[in-house]
Amino acid sequence: MRNNGEHGRDTGNGGSRLLPTKLHVPENPPVLVTRGRLYGRLSEALRCRLTTVVAPAGYGKSTLVGSWLRSAQARFGWVSLDKGENDRLRFWTYVAAALDRTFSEPEEANEGERLSSEPLSAERAASRLIARLSERRETTVLVLDDYHTIDSELIHSDLYRWIGRLPAHVHVCVLSRVNVPFPVAAMRVGGTLCEIGMSELRFTDDEIASFWTGRTGTMPDEPLLRQLASRTEGWAAMLQLAVLSLPRSGDRAGARPPITGRHRHVADYMLEELFDGLDDELKRFLVSTSILERMNDSLCAAVTADAGKRACLSELERQGLFLIALDEERCWYRYHHLFADFLRSRLAGEAEADVAALHARAAEWFEANGLIEEAIHHAIEGGAYGNAADWLERHASIWLKRRETTTMRNWLDRMPGEEAERPLLLMLRVWTELMSGRYERVQPTIVGMRAMLRRLEAEGEAALAVRLREEVDIADNFCAILSGNFERALTLIKRYEARDDLPSRDVPILLGHGIELNEGTVPFIRGKMGFDGRVSHAGTYHRSYGHFLAKNDLLDFPYTAYQQAAMGEVLYERNRLDEAYASVKEAVRLGWTFGVLGAYVPAVICMADVLAAEGRREESGATVERAIRSMESRHMQTTRWYDKLEAKRARQRAAIGDAETARSWTASWLAKDAGEAGDAPAPVTDYERLACARTLMEQGGLDAAKAQTEALLRSARGAGNVMTELHALLLDAEIAWLRRRTEESAASLRAALRIGQAEGYVRSFADAGPFVLEALGGARGGEAKRDGRFDGIAPAYIRTIVEAFDAGGSASAPSASPPAIPRRPDALTARETDVLRLMARGLANKEIAARLVLTEGTVKLHLHRIYGKLQARGRVQAIREAERLGLLDEEEGRPPLR
Repeated sequence: MRNNGEHGRDTGNGGSRLLPTKLHVPENPPVLVTRGRLYGRLSEALRCRLTTVVAPAGYGKSTLVGSWLRSAQARFGWVSLDKGENDRLRFWTYVAAALDRTFSEPEEANEGERLSSEPLSAERAASRLIARLSERRETTVLVLDDYHTIDSELIHSDLYRWIGRLPAHVHVCVLSRVNVPFPVAAMRVGGTLCEIGMSELRFTDDEIASFWTGRTGTMPDEPLLRQLASRTEGWAAMLQLAVLSLPRSGDRAGARPPITGRHRHVADYMLEELFDGLDDELKRFLVSTSILERMNDSLCAAVTADAGKRACLSELERQGLFLIALDEERCWYRYHHLFADFLRSRLAGEAEADVAALHARAAEWFEANGLIEEAIHHAIEGGAYGNAADWLERHASIWLKRRETTTMRNWLDRMPGEEAERPLLLMLRVWTELMSGRYERVQPTIVGMRAMLRRLEAEGEAALAVRLREEVDIADNFCAILSGNFERALTLIKRYEARDDLPSRDVPILLGHGIELNEGTVPFIRGKMGFDGRVSHAGTYHRSYGHFLAKNDLLDFPYTAYQQAAMGEVLYERNRLDEAYASVKEAVRLGWTFGVLGAYVPAVICMADVLAAEGRREESGATVERAIRSMESRHMQTTRWYDKLEAKRARQRAAIGDAETARSWTASWLAKDAGEAGDAPAPVTDYERLACARTLMEQGGLDAAKAQTEALLRSARGAGNVMTELHALLLDAEIAWLRRRTEESAASLRAALRIGQAEGYVRSFADAGPFVLEALGGARGGEAKRDGRFDGIAPAYIRTIVEAFDAGGSASAPSASPPAIPRRPDALTARETDVLRLMARGLANKEIAARLVLTEGTVKLHLHRIYGKLQARGRVQAIREAERLGLLDEEEGRPPLR
């Protein structure tokens, strides 16, 4: 890294970057004391979940752990934390970026960059990291340095739970000036916690002697060693000060450092002595640059307004003046915390110091070099609120895309009254509250902004008034949608639809930057933008929205992709397949063009469903495969959207009899999801969880499938998500049907039909598979029978569902015919019957092979023959048919299978 070169790693957001210096293990000092006793403790601690290294500044915490890591047989990642990481998502983004460095393959890395550009909750970000770490077995260490700068209780809670869920080969090391705010007593008792404190970090006599010899070139005599040990108490920073206090020339062998007391006040005294011995020019440099958390020559020259200081940092390092290199090229540095605190106290005490000017020059340098977050920080620190507000307004979409609401709110809260009332900053506060789910705080601000809008118009601020009116109307509409107020949302969109005075497209509306509107749901209308799966509401709203877009020729913008995806899903659910295909095709085009994956992926999945419902299964599979390859070409394999495409592919493979692929995906997904053990399912993972439950059911794991279904039902009912509730009820009904619990199955199906009838669901029932057709007593092309089990459900609605099966069958479940003429079981050989019965018990191919002493390939051959003889396309169909024919009953004269 060179001066004005790579200051940060661009995340694709045009101004917000991950700072590599925060991920760099501090370089070893010129004289490194090898601390074998502590290295041994750290190596032994790898068997624990957590190591804490806690001591005041100057005890060598970072040097100890950094030097140990360089010799340890483990992969490691490092994060130097600061106050900015009190934003939960930013914290986990840096953790992910640190762990990226522990992956050897390029395609495995870049998770930190993806998290920084993808809207994602902190919980999901943390869980995805566990999933990635679980995929390998190498010992891995994550170091969180300066953890005392984190004061967010949410982050403390996140991290504590996350540590408890980590696989055994992953170890966390926390470095802090204060005890970690975790309930670590259980870890201590259980032997999964290693604690290294101030007493252990103190230098021993041998270590003091080694340090002194390395720094002065002379071995300390016994009286000097006793004095150093007694007066410094093994404090590394005090030893460094003792060395620096010696004469710089002449005979240093007999010199004695002026150590007369203990603890921090002595360090302050010695720092004063050291500082007073420097020339005035260097003093000014040190004090002026103390405002910086990290620095390079170019930045220092800008802050001190003296280009001649470009060589100062390397000179300071050579003098040992508490400067720590942050990269291997020794371009970026920071002051030791102890020294930085001292210098800042000197700066605060200098009456003539123009601190605001120092911050202003730092802000200008950071802004010119594309480091906007640090520019805003220094502008606020220096009281240049106008600059900070300008930059915040100009780059707001960066943080809104990533939903870094804590960072935004902290900046906005520090703005004084005049700047805080700037119209666009008020608008940013509205969006910040919206994305935080604080809907009750939005409406009062919007009311105030409408009054401000009238004042702006009266004062002739036409351009600002035009933009503000659009931003307020859009935010008002989204507030209604996100808070579930359908009537208000519909009123507002119809009001928009009726307008003939939209501004020019050149007006910079935040929504036009492609802000991710999908919180992570598939289908898109399962989420807030679909009123939690209320298809009737979603259809009405997005139809009006579509009229507005068409009327104003706004059909080629990022937000149009969401409307097209939503309408495609609504039309598909209504079984209007041709119209659905046209909508999702356009959503796929727009979503990929503008990079809005929250519209692209749901549209791809819906397109695949349409094709499958029309009987075009090969095209359906190819559609998903193309999307997966496209995402892989952009290295998006670790995004949550890729996970959803993989879930769809697994279900497609199951539908054509490839049970092994479905089983493999299910096992992988369950392993990833294990990181959220104890948490209730969330709508953002409902699609995968439903696919997982269905696969478990088809493989005979009815208990496991039932557990997933019950969790989904509890979550959906608690959140009021009718789509997930309906889909979970359909699964519950089929599980009961497979267990021959007819009344239980009918009850769940009846509950699903009530939801479906109220909202107009059709395809969800057809896609659930042929059991629905059998349960309703219908047949393709015929009327459903009435037996009283579904009283309250309109015959016409049941007939619509039965007729939907004529469109080509199920899009997501294996296609099967209703029970037909019984076939004789003697078509199966004895060995095939054994394989069939073990398969029905839920055993995998490898387990069946071991039980019957066969090769796995032979088991697959038997299964292929079984499917053919029973005219089944997969395990679940084969098991159903075998149950109907009585093939799973033990035969007399044959020993039972164990």
